[in-house]
Amino acid sequence: NPLNNILTISKLLERGNKENDPGQQQDIESLRDETLRASEIVKGVLNFARQVPPQFSHFSISEWLANTVALVQQQAMSQHITLDIKSGNDFDVSGDRAQLQQVLINLLLNAIQASESGARIVIMASSNDDECLVSVKDEGSGIAEEDLENIFDPFFTRKDVGDGNGLGLSISLGIMEQHEGGIDVVNNDDKGVTASMYFPIGHREAYHG
Repeated sequence: NPLNNILTISKLLERGNKENDPGQQQDIESLRDETLRASEIVKGVLNFARQVPPQFSHFSISEWLANTVALVQQQAMSQHITLDIKSGNDFDVSGDRAQLQQVLINLLLNAIQASESGARIVIMASSNDDECLVSVKDEGSGIAEEDLENIFDPFFTRKDVGDGNGLGLSISLGIMEQHEGGIDVVNNDDKGVTASMYFPIGHREAYHG
């Protein structure tokens, strides 16, 4: 509510700027932008604090993967980045479809933001014994070695102001841990990063009505 009030006041100030003072207008726009950014941070903190238990169900990994990648396809195309799904054998998994989708979208958006125009991002799902592994490989500049151990810390980010609040990976890791899984992020030998989410294919809670 306080942030909404500040945003409302900034709109009133903008309307009252009858003399159209460029300096004052710029200050008002900065006030509005910073208020919106603070709002997004607060929203992220609330989501981080009230993670809900996953609702397990069975679904096809190939269909889920295609549907999830489609949600960020437009953003990738606008930056001339190719999203390449390497389809393997389809298999069913058990998990919270929406929460797992939230994790993969976060990994995809991180990869898109780290990529340059003309780059390719490879997405692949595979199964190993009783575990599902979904990986996102980009061709960006990679992550500094000294930052790798901090990337899951709340509010840690090297992105430009307005591009992220540093909570995406923290929330994603919490979701994966509730799925008895996790996230691995490693620098590739050539260039870029491979971020992988993994979790058991089946889960005991899925079989209770």
